[in-house]
Amino acid sequence: MNFSNLGRSTMVRILTIGFLILLLLIPVEFVRGLIIERMDRYNETVSEISSRWGGPQTIQGPVIMVPFQRVTARTKEGVEVAMDQAYFLPEDLAYSGDLQAQTRKRGIYEAVLYTLDLNVKGSFSLPTSIPYRGEITRIFWDQAVVLVAIPDTRGIKDQLAMNWNGVERSFLPGTAGSE
Repeated sequence: MNFSNLGRSTMVRILTIGFLILLLLIPVEFVRGLIIERMDRYNETVSEISSRWGGPQTIQGPVIMVPFQRVTARTKEGVEVAMDQAYFLPEDLAYSGDLQAQTRKRGIYEAVLYTLDLNVKGSFSLPTSIPYRGEITRIFWDQAVVLVAIPDTRGIKDQLAMNWNGVERSFLPGTAGSE
């Protein structure tokens, strides 16, 4: 066997290159594992920082909810009724606010948190009746409430207030309208 021609053989060169490629894949896998670990740690850190701040917010409303009583069935014994709600949207609605970003750091990771000072302006025109095809026995206008849906109240720093026809009113937590 002639070993001097072994280095010139195409097959040996291909095998050598293949071996070197496989050898170089080892550090590539280590780096890839480190990148995945850092990405996981980054996501955990951002989640931890934002959990103390509050989650993403999608504010819905305002909507006016008016409870009413409707006829469900007429029997020989009388009338069966059930409670229901009617919802009224504002005729016009405008959101305005001042959005500020803050960067919080933990170790080598940074998370951007946002603060919004929000003002909502709108007007309602309530009808004298409720648009319902069935028979309504009673409308409870005195129990009407303004609903604003806020998914994560941990992010609210100040007391929410509403000016309704010149009268300052506070919002109460609850689940009105979720029946």
